[in-house]
Amino acid sequence: MQTAAKLQQREQIRTWEDVFFSEQRDVGFMAVLDLEKPTQPHTRFFKRKDLERLIAETTGKPDRYISLNAFNRFSRKSEHVTQLRTIAIDVDQYKKGLTHDDVMRRVYYLVAENKIPMPNLVLKSRGVQLFYSIHDGASYKMAWLTKYVTRQITGMLEDHGADYNAIDDSRVMRVPYSINSRNNSLVVPEILYNQAYTLDELRAYFPEVKRYTYKPKADKQKNVVPFRRLSATNNYTVVNVNRVADIEKLIEIRNGNMTSCRNVALYVYCFHVTQSVANFESLLNKALKTFSAVYTTDSKQARCLTESEIKRTAKSAYSDGMAFKSYIAANGYRIRFMPNDGIVKPYSTANLIEKLGVTVAEQEQLHSIVNESLKYDRKKERMAEKRRAEGMQTMSEYNEQRATGKAAKLLKLAELKASKPDATQRELAEMMGISVMTVNRYLKELSA
Repeated sequence: MQTAAKLQQREQIRTWEDVFFSEQRDVGFMAVLDLEKPTQPHTRFFKRKDLERLIAETTGKPDRYISLNAFNRFSRKSEHVTQLRTIAIDVDQYKKGLTHDDVMRRVYYLVAENKIPMPNLVLKSRGVQLFYSIHDGASYKMAWLTKYVTRQITGMLEDHGADYNAIDDSRVMRVPYSINSRNNSLVVPEILYNQAYTLDELRAYFPEVKRYTYKPKADKQKNVVPFRRLSATNNYTVVNVNRVADIEKLIEIRNGNMTSCRNVALYVYCFHVTQSVANFESLLNKALKTFSAVYTTDSKQARCLTESEIKRTAKSAYSDGMAFKSYIAANGYRIRFMPNDGIVKPYSTANLIEKLGVTVAEQEQLHSIVNESLKYDRKKERMAEKRRAEGMQTMSEYNEQRATGKAAKLLKLAELKASKPDATQRELAEMMGISVMTVNRYLKELSA
């Protein structure tokens, strides 16, 4: 048991800010990500003394996210995490056809069964997020343990929409009292438990924990981003194929109206087609077929491009594309972002979204020209489908199984109560292998 003095020293959680900031947890910077404009994301960094500014810049503002942990520089990369402050579970219950109340009932059940600790903070908007505040913070060297605890809790809520693979140290969650633009809802915080947890206390809920060995990836050379070798399935080929398909789809969605971005679209299209065609004639034929009917409503330009105009742009893109193709092959399929090297490189996705003016509604019909938020949602859905394909129960199967198990326990409790009417609730709990709180709840149901 802890002494009264130790309990008094424990960090108190009175407001949502206390989950992330305290006098003891002021090492490094907390990151706040602004995704109000998905094509122009930016990150700001805050210390405890900047808390009032953080609140002013996020309250009532759309799509603001805060990091779970602190960084030792103005960089939101896992290798720059310097202090572990929070463990968080993200539950997208709406994808399972469930409500906030369904999630919270499950959480309270797990707490009552002593399977998980009571969360310090819960946020509700479109989904539900659970937070556990780490007393005094912890060294980044303990990330293996916070990831383990995260996975244990997430696994128990997976059937309610929790993402089992969301354990990254640099993750962000929505800021309380910001706005979730997906359903225009306020992110509402609620304090459930007012004392921060030590890592030892959190670990005690999962006694089988064993430290795993983390093997870091090989250090990347400065200004070098690795590309896999060219094949039918690797990232490089897929990106080029998807870029070409997306521009064709965008033209289809807009019924050929590419006002203000027609020339950019033609150049980018030809650049990516160049990566897979055998010669310029093949590229030109494809460009003519795709762009001959594309038009603009700009009165200062001809409505449609002539064949010679398409050929001129295609020739320029082919020259740049072939130079890039030779360059990337010579560098082992790595892009070296060196200034003034004379090599024209592909547009980034964010830059392409801006130049082509791709709306969110249009992005939902595309493969690769999509913002980070939509890309993240798609990845989560793919992982969920993969888990279902691997045999994860449907919600109806889970509820049926749970109901059957509960019915059996109620029957057993009724039999024990009839045969041993003088047994206390604690004795009944020991005989059934469940908690006293569960026995108390079951007895109320039996007497109802």
